[in-house]
Amino acid sequence: MPRLFVVLAVVAMAAAGARAVPDTAEAQAPPAGIRLPVPQGQSWRAIQGYNGGTHTSLPERYALDLVREDGPTGGADVLAPAAGTLWFMHSPGSGNGCLSIRVDGSNGLIVQMCHIIARPFAADQRIDAGQVLGTVGHNGAVGNNGLAHIHLSMHRTPDYGVTRIPAPFALPDGLPLEGISMPADGTAGQYGCPGASCRGSFVSTNGAIAPAPPSSVAVPAASTPPAPAAPSVPLRSGVVARVAGAGDCANAREAPSLSGRIVKCLPDGTTVTVADGPVSADGRSWWKLDGLGWTAGDYLAGVSAPTPSLRAGGRAVVDAGQGDCLNVRETPGTESKVLTCLPSGARVAVAEGPREAGSLAWWRLDGHGWVAAMYLQPRDD
Repeated sequence: MPRLFVVLAVVAMAAAGARAVPDTAEAQAPPAGIRLPVPQGQSWRAIQGYNGGTHTSLPERYALDLVREDGPTGGADVLAPAAGTLWFMHSPGSGNGCLSIRVDGSNGLIVQMCHIIARPFAADQRIDAGQVLGTVGHNGAVGNNGLAHIHLSMHRTPDYGVTRIPAPFALPDGLPLEGISMPADGTAGQYGCPGASCRGSFVSTNGAIAPAPPSSVAVPAASTPPAPAAPSVPLRSGVVARVAGAGDCANAREAPSLSGRIVKCLPDGTTVTVADGPVSADGRSWWKLDGLGWTAGDYLAGVSAPTPSLRAGGRAVVDAGQGDCLNVRETPGTESKVLTCLPSGARVAVAEGPREAGSLAWWRLDGHGWVAAMYLQPRDD
């Protein structure tokens, strides 16, 4: 996962004011653990574990990258893994799609989920365990390096995010995940699959509840989506949009016309991603929504433009570190033969991917071979 700068947490704190955490939160009984941030019964596994791949920087050292085993990962509902208060979040559909919760009764432990498209929340808003937070971003969205997944981690901070101290999913520093204690032993890729320490499947015991009503606390500017009534982003493929103005819900249809079969009715406020369009029919402009169907543009308001993402047919720049180069391999995987080494700054064309191998996402470069996604920076040009 691309590194998250601690400045973000400082900005969020400044926007909300130097807040004192109510004593009542710490007076509650310590939680026994946290749950998977997905609906009850779903099966997930970690494709990247502690101290591996993009999890080598200090704040994310004990993170897990999770993908679903019994269904599609992209678009899956994301639920609060524990009760607490909103600590920080990116605007819906922007940045790395991170949202973090200060867990009740945990002496300041913060659980963070990234690469999700969150619903709008307010600073310090009360979050209930199992509350719906949003959905997992699809491949290539919200900084997921081309592969839909949930980046789950825990940390503490003594200075509102300037310093973040990672915590494993184990007592005494952290909390077990679904009753499973995963202490850190310092090995690379610990608990990631495939691998010698692969933990196997996690089955969620989390339960969805109705979303809490909006908080009366003013939302910081950094976390406030543009008002649907005055969209600032034109609709086009990749744009995150919000259903608005339908009065109740807007029909998503199998085909771009009023005669198309209705597959779903999207309530006002639903966050969606535009996948294709426009197509003109029946006097309306129709837009295809990722994983949903076609909806009339009259009921869609652009929220945020797509951030550059790795995709087949796109372009990227090699970022292997100053003075270093990136191994290009014959097939996906770190055991594959090295064909060449591309210097940092080299501009490349992405031909195919992503492919998962060795807990990493891999992309094939036009005229070269396969490289790990973590060393590519997408570009629009």
